[in-house]
Amino acid sequence: MKRLLPALALPLLLAACGGGTPSLSGQVGMTANLTGADIESTLTITTDATTGQVTGLSIKQLSEQPTLRVVVAPASLGVTLTGIEVTVVDAAGITYSKVFRQALAERVPSGYACKATVEATQPLVPLTDQCDYSLKMPYAKTVDVANVPVIDATTTGQAAFDFASRYSDLTACPDLSLNVRLLGFDDLRREIQPIVITRAPIQETCNVL
Repeated sequence: MKRLLPALALPLLLAACGGGTPSLSGQVGMTANLTGADIESTLTITTDATTGQVTGLSIKQLSEQPTLRVVVAPASLGVTLTGIEVTVVDAAGITYSKVFRQALAERVPSGYACKATVEATQPLVPLTDQCDYSLKMPYAKTVDVANVPVIDATTTGQAAFDFASRYSDLTACPDLSLNVRLLGFDDLRREIQPIVITRAPIQETCNVL
């Protein structure tokens, strides 16, 4: 005669088998920031040798995309980022250039680290979260994920126009920052609540030659 196991025993059996995924109750615990966003504008002014009047302006720009830095809480699920939404705002928080969206394909590792054995108390080096769940230990980490494309041609073009229009004004260099939403899904293939970054700074340098 076959004996039926109680329904509550099933999760215990799955855990004993060393299944490779965390509990379905696992959550994402992450905060993010952007570091290293930079726009440098150099304005060259041409003047009439006789009158000293301005006869021409030309501007060159260099920009650097920032690094996405994520702080992962212990026991957080990992995340695969699939998209980014960016709004550039001025010092007053008003939208400076268009909102744009860009696809991503970047994984942020979970808040776990792998041990060599179940009894070990320290993680393996280099760190990885790719192992059987029985060998994972909760572990906080800070991860530099990638350079992300958040400064587009519209933003640099508007900054160049504003600088060239007001280059004699001490406030000619725009004071800009980034509002960002990161989209994706967690290790259990569930859509995440967007990870929000508010007013990440853009370092701006304005030079006049």
